[in-house]
Amino acid sequence: MASAEQYEQMFVVTKLRIVCQDLHWEVRKEMCGQLLHISKYIGPKRSMEIIVPELKELLDDEEGEVMAEAINQF
Repeated sequence: MASAEQYEQMFVVTKLRIVCQDLHWEVRKEMCGQLLHISKYIGPKRSMEIIVPELKELLDDEEGEVMAEAINQF
């Protein structure tokens, strides 16, 4: 059975990065809207380590709609 840390690494960190870097801009845009919910789940310390770097990348996305959605998360 996986520990909470293993679960977090496998599903929150790894999957979050994969979805935030998806080839389809619509997926990245939708993920922006979920980052706040995920950050509430993982807490402030882990959010700074996991969510903030992904959000920074999304703020620099090539698609304007993704950037706009990322800005709305602040």
